[in-house]
Amino acid sequence: MSSPVIKKRGSGWWKILIGVVLALFVILLVAEVALRMFVTRELESDFVEQSAATGAATDETPEIGFGPAPLLLSIATGTIPTVNMSTPSTLRITHPDGAGSEVDISGMPASDIRITDLALRNPDGPIAGHVVVETDISDDMMLAQVQAAMQEQTGAGDDGLAAALLQNLVKVTDITAVPESGTLDIEFTDGAAHVVIRPSAVDGQLQIEATETRLFGFALPGEVTGVISNALRSGAADIGDGMNVDAVSVRPNGMHLELSGDDINLNEMG
Repeated sequence: MSSPVIKKRGSGWWKILIGVVLALFVILLVAEVALRMFVTRELESDFVEQSAATGAATDETPEIGFGPAPLLLSIATGTIPTVNMSTPSTLRITHPDGAGSEVDISGMPASDIRITDLALRNPDGPIAGHVVVETDISDDMMLAQVQAAMQEQTGAGDDGLAAALLQNLVKVTDITAVPESGTLDIEFTDGAAHVVIRPSAVDGQLQIEATETRLFGFALPGEVTGVISNALRSGAADIGDGMNVDAVSVRPNGMHLELSGDDINLNEMG
């Protein structure tokens, strides 16, 4: 004779509880995915709008990630722990009045941006507790920056810049990165002269050291190398306004910068 089956009390409640937990997990998972998609779209939209506002409109959007921490917690704290962005280049270098005319630079080069503790509730824009930016400034961009600075200086109407470099007969025509020596070769007047400079990071600033300055057999005026140095430093400052230059290296076709800063308003970044 078989023994009677004894039902365990409460077994039905455990099944219901497990079902509720699984359902809640699915709801939270869907909400997390939806929130990440929403924030990503907002950041992409801001990037496109800001690019258009600077005259460098683009249809490309950045790649955005938020790390493993749930974004749902950010609703309560008002802070996103991690945001990683890879922004496409919006750089535009043109000569509006034709070849040989003044150069116009708009947009920014591609960058990898790592943000820690992004506070969302600031009325003036999101504030990043800490930001690290890595970017490459191409030979073409550096050339445009230096040419624009030279044009501005020689158009000032004074007797500076070594008598306007013989009334503009001497022009910067090329910049070539030389990774083997960690230097930049700056060419004047289609190879008639060269200046070799070495960039580095010192005390949070981009420093430029001229290692060779010769022009038609004579020393190039220091005022000229000063304009070149200031142009490159200004270009780095435009990329990371209020940020420190932590590392500089010369790579094929350009100069690599690593910048960082604390309490940075993203709306004010270059």
